[in-house]
Amino acid sequence: MSGEHTASGKPIVCSDPHFANTLPSFWYQSELVSRDGLYNARGGSFVAYPGISLGTTDFFAWGLTSARTDTADLFLEKIEGENYLHDGEWKPLKKRHEVIRVRGGEDVPFTIYETHHGPVFKNLTIDTPILKLLQF
Repeated sequence: MSGEHTASGKPIVCSDPHFANTLPSFWYQSELVSRDGLYNARGGSFVAYPGISLGTTDFFAWGLTSARTDTADLFLEKIEGENYLHDGEWKPLKKRHEVIRVRGGEDVPFTIYETHHGPVFKNLTIDTPILKLLQF
């Protein structure tokens, strides 16, 4: 963004790397400094990446956009009622209630169900278009 649009008069670099927030995060705060001190870069990196993915030096800044690679697993669970099958044994789904507060509107309550793999998308079936795309 041009500096003419900022309070400081300096430009801002905006970057959308297309990575969702996760726990644990795969981002690490990093700094690389050359032995002679002429090069000093700081920013975000991730495990096994030999550099800084998005960051700054004293002279410029950069960002990246990922190729939207797979960074999460999707599991197909067998669910009956509020139980799921795991290792040949029926186990209860974890259940928690959440509310999305809507400014100027009605709150939206909903329930999140989870297995040991994480949240469940209860309305997906083998015939859901996205699962057909993934060739399940």
